Order: sequence, then C-alpha cells, then structure tokens
Amino acid sequence: MRQNIGTADRIIRLLAGIILIELITSRTIQVPAHPGDWIIAILLLLTAGIGYSPVYAFFGIRTLTRKKVN
Repeated sequence: MRQNIGTADRIIRLLAGIILIELITSRTIQVPAHPGDWIIAILLLLTAGIGYSPVYAFFGIRTLTRKKVN
C-alpha cells in the first residue's frame, strides 16, 4: 500500500478528526451523536496516520509529491 496523501492533507485530516471528536464528546452539537460521526472521525485520523486513502486511490488522486533522486 503506497502512500497517496501529502503532508498538508494529512495535517488537515488530523485536525478535522480531532475537532470532530471534540465536538461529539463535549456535546457542543445539541443532537445526539450519530454512529456515523464517530466512523468519519476515526477514518480521518486513520488515513492521516497511515498516509493512504482508498478513495484517493480509486479516483487516481495523489497529493503526495515525489522527491527527486539525484
């Protein structure tokens, strides 16, 4: 499994996952948290951690830049 998520994308996913978990656990959202909210938050954190997104792979998207080898 090759990484396909760049650094900026990983940071955004990490922050979005943390913020979503904070909103769910702090009851800032007045409606009860849906299990889908937890799944989205966990997937954001997981993809940020491993640097691979199956959705990106399916659509051929790659935000990770390749380093030049001299």
